[in-house]
Amino acid sequence: MGSFPHSYTPLAFPILLTGNVSFKFTFRAIFDHVMTLHRLHAGDGYEYLTRQVASGDRLRDRTRDLTDYYTEHGTPPGIWMGRGAAELGLSGMVTEAQMKALFSEGLHPDADTIIAAAIADGKTVKQAIEAAQIGRMFYEFSTEPSPIRDILDRKLAEFTFAWRRRPDWDERTILRTDAAREHLTSVLGRAPRRAEIDHALTTEKAETRKAVAGFDCVFTPQKSISILWGLGSDAVRREIWQCHLEAVREVLEFAESRYAVTRRGTNGVRQIDATGLIIAAFTHYDNRAGDMNPHTHAVISGKVLGSDGKWSALDARALYAATVSLSCRYNATIVGKLKRRMGLRFEERTRVRGKQPVLEVVGVGEEMVAEFSRREDILVRFEDLVADYRSSHGRTPSKVTQYKLAQQATLQTRAGKPLPKALRQMIGEWDARFRCVFGRGRGGQQFVEDLLWAHNHPDAPRPFDPDDAIVEIGVGLGGVAELLTATPPQLQRRTSGSSENRNQDFTGSLHAVVPQRRASGSSENRNKSNNVATATIVRSAGHSGPARIATTPT
Repeated sequence: MGSFPHSYTPLAFPILLTGNVSFKFTFRAIFDHVMTLHRLHAGDGYEYLTRQVASGDRLRDRTRDLTDYYTEHGTPPGIWMGRGAAELGLSGMVTEAQMKALFSEGLHPDADTIIAAAIADGKTVKQAIEAAQIGRMFYEFSTEPSPIRDILDRKLAEFTFAWRRRPDWDERTILRTDAAREHLTSVLGRAPRRAEIDHALTTEKAETRKAVAGFDCVFTPQKSISILWGLGSDAVRREIWQCHLEAVREVLEFAESRYAVTRRGTNGVRQIDATGLIIAAFTHYDNRAGDMNPHTHAVISGKVLGSDGKWSALDARALYAATVSLSCRYNATIVGKLKRRMGLRFEERTRVRGKQPVLEVVGVGEEMVAEFSRREDILVRFEDLVADYRSSHGRTPSKVTQYKLAQQATLQTRAGKPLPKALRQMIGEWDARFRCVFGRGRGGQQFVEDLLWAHNHPDAPRPFDPDDAIVEIGVGLGGVAELLTATPPQLQRRTSGSSENRNQDFTGSLHAVVPQRRASGSSENRNKSNNVATATIVRSAGHSGPARIATTPT
């Protein structure tokens, strides 16, 4: 199991080890889409990635890993990946200036350095900018002439010559406001009011279409994996994250070898290979709701170097068509690594009627998945959108349309992104939630250690747990009513055959049930009754994953 010590304390894992649960993976199993692809437009589309970086443009020691950012508010800086990045001499950490140059303006990521050197050599601003270009710069398309944009272009050239670099985003915003003020002053014959400037800028932006600068490819592990990452020890977290990063890198290398292509000829009639992809990869820890959601944004530039030595636009149609297969490849890769290194076992679960099952870690139940995710809100909205589609079109949406509706549901249920927190603070909050809902006297880290021990010792005896005995015996008898009315001989037969009793005497199992029968009206035992009822329903429905019964909250 890699570097993990086999010293996990075997606390209660009811029913989890009833038999050796095995799983055979095939690509036919459809997972939740844990790799998504979205267009990134030129302009400020990249800012949501850089604004959360803990250390801004300060480069960090390459020996620092994810755990070194536990106490910093924000996320680690991005890193350069891909053969295309190597073509440009890019490696290590991504700075905000580099992101702005590449994804906002379509220039070489080190455009500021190139422009400064060119101007120092006596080149004009135009020549200096041309030296920093990789292919064509991004264009903005408008249905109407834009005097504000003409003035802004002039001011940008003046700034670049004076400062020997392109303005950053804040400076560009000031220049754009000045351009609007200059234009309105000439039109109105007076100084414009602030509201007039804002209206002019909003109108101009609405009439402008921005070029596609790149593609945000997001890799997210299955929720049960994310839960283990969020609740486990630093060693567990590091191992899971390493498996994730390796899976991301392997999938991107595969995509680069297959889908890095561009077009040539009139109307792009001929497709040729590109040398590789320019990728800026960013790590995020959580989702907008504050749930553990470790994921990687692999931002792929729309600029590629063709095999003929010319820079041009990435033909992303093949990449889009491969989204589902790449998602499956990522899932298969991370599952395989976690099984080999940590001994984790996975099971198929069906969440939506009529759909293929998804893979989750055995022992991380659906109740826990629901507690630490926004999936239920998204699914409810998705079902509403599908129903609306059927009503409007008279047919069920295709898989492609369903995928788009799922993205729409995700966006419509998305809350505002909270201010960045330290990872260590988030870990404490996740553990507190676990203790409140699922703890039963143990914290999240102990839960993960117990689960890992159970996965790696499937034949080991389990210690007696009264609550788990109640659930298993109650299910075996047929439900809560049967449990409360069972005669002593019935209880004896059931407990003597119970898996809980394999290494315990009859007295322990029987004494676990008696308090339930005598105090069934108390709030604590009402919870136990609910556990028995839930487990009974799940089993009778024919999809009683052992993990679901094992993790029913009390």
